[in-house]
Amino acid sequence: MVGKAIEYLEQFDFLFVELDEYVAEIASGYISSFHLTGIDASILASASIYEARHLCTTDTQLLNVGDKVPGVSVERPSYPSTIL
Repeated sequence: MVGKAIEYLEQFDFLFVELDEYVAEIASGYISSFHLTGIDASILASASIYEARHLCTTDTQLLNVGDKVPGVSVERPSYPSTIL
């Protein structure tokens, strides 16, 4: 089961970013505007700054505000039935 999960995740191009001052500054605006937690705002800010095509999450707060940030497509991930 773990092997299948790893195989599934390896097909995606994940983006790893550093939480720097610029990301924190943008995130601060999202905290105020959308009433997000610091971590959710940082994730959304990182996706926006680094022009991520898709931000996949099951986080309800992020799913609710994702369409309000230009260029960020926040969506619920689709899980293959073979893993679950």
